Amino acid sequence: MEFQTKTIRLQLLYFIIVTPIVLYLDSVPFSRIFPYGQWIVNFCTLTTFAWFYYVADKRVQGMMLLMLLISSCGEIVGSLILKFYVYRLENIPLYVPFGHALVFASAYYIYQQTLIQQYADKVQRLLFFLALLISVFSLLFLQDTCGFICFLTFCLLRKNNKLFYSCMFFVVLYLELIGTYLQTWTWYGKLNNHPDWIIGCNNPPCGIGGLYMIFDVLVTFCYFQLNAIHNRE
Repeated sequence: MEFQTKTIRLQLLYFIIVTPIVLYLDSVPFSRIFPYGQWIVNFCTLTTFAWFYYVADKRVQGMMLLMLLISSCGEIVGSLILKFYVYRLENIPLYVPFGHALVFASAYYIYQQTLIQQYADKVQRLLFFLALLISVFSLLFLQDTCGFICFLTFCLLRKNNKLFYSCMFFVVLYLELIGTYLQTWTWYGKLNNHPDWIIGCNNPPCGIGGLYMIFDVLVTFCYFQLNAIHNRE
């Protein structure tokens, strides 16, 4: 158990530090130097997924696999069909669904940290206040209506576990700010591929964590439903 705890903390540190480096390898600036960076990112992400999966307990393993499946469907709809956002090569990189699973696991591990749990109520209140502040600022000054709608989604879905979803909100925001800055992917507000839409959108939407939370809720629901079916057999 102690080994697992130390390893998980190492994984969190790895996720925070390595994420910007990995996303840079699939960025517009790096593609001018080396055009096949996405393949490097695919390899790195799949390797990291295997490491996280091996260390995780059965519950987290099951949720990671469900996230892999559900996020793949979400990416097809959100990126390829609706084009809310587009990746650099206008595909869905292999690493993206695996990355969703890593984001889920990382947010869960942050939520489980002793210090976070010790001050759970204060932490979730602080994170919610910051999310509210960011979302209102973005709506008023950046016309980020899409981001504010995502924030409202966050408010509706966080009720079952306020602390976990607050952690998820900021893990996602961290990831999105890096990915969009490096032009690894771009949201429709900057692409201008939906000029007739009334809903304004920043790049990224400030409350994008709320959109990710739909995946989280589906993963949790499916996990417990499958677990209930298994227990009845």
